[in-house]
Amino acid sequence: MTFAVNLSPDEFFSVFGKAEVRSAAGRSRLCNVCGDWHRLDRPWPHNCREPAPPRSHLASPMLAPSFQEFMTGQTDRAEYIGDRRDKRNFMDKHDFVEFDEGVKPDEVSDRVYEAELVADFKRSIEEDPLNRPPLERIGETDTEGAGEISMDSVEVAP
Repeated sequence: MTFAVNLSPDEFFSVFGKAEVRSAAGRSRLCNVCGDWHRLDRPWPHNCREPAPPRSHLASPMLAPSFQEFMTGQTDRAEYIGDRRDKRNFMDKHDFVEFDEGVKPDEVSDRVYEAELVADFKRSIEEDPLNRPPLERIGETDTEGAGEISMDSVEVAP
């Protein structure tokens, strides 16, 4: 018996196992690795399988999901969107953007900022000016080394 690999028969059988008893049932194919016949209806021995193809060092391509057609609404002016170009044109025409879960809104939206400004303005109108605490008290603020400010020469209207 000849072997396709340069091993003694004992080493060959320890690596590849004993040869199967061939039966007439089932189809077989000659193995290029061990030189024996293997049945096609059974898995081949792991040592006789083809080596895995080399892996590519390039990244795999990104596959876009299939496009699903849709109507833009349920009114009589609804448009049929059949492909990506129609969708892009429709969104450009109506100044829409694609919704993305990962995009977070600004910390304060214009609407919230305007509501806070209106509330502050309303509170300042309704608040008694004599009851407001002073913003700064003389002598309690840090002048950062500028010294004291003299109020003697300040003219006060009667």
